[in-house]
Amino acid sequence: MTEEQERKVLEELLKKVDSNKPAVITRSWFNWTLWIACVLILLLSFRWYESASHPAILLVGGALVGILVGGIAVMQTSEKNWLVIKKYIDTSAIDKKLDDSAT
Repeated sequence: MTEEQERKVLEELLKKVDSNKPAVITRSWFNWTLWIACVLILLLSFRWYESASHPAILLVGGALVGILVGGIAVMQTSEKNWLVIKKYIDTSAIDKKLDDSAT
């Protein structure tokens, strides 16, 4: 990793640690919206399957829903874990490292 890349990573880490704004995916209404969207995608896939009569449409619809739900589940878990991890990050050491690399 170059010094420039390291500096960018450390700056982003400091921004993330200092931010207290919760991510949208952790809000209570988000999971309800996600499930409604998944049901609509599957219903549209079934509708389209009836008119197109090709099984690949159902596979694509199911795959889209699976990718969507899986990706969001990973992001929600990461966000919950981040709340625990960020307590242990030494921001003064990161600031010192950034100051040292700037000179």
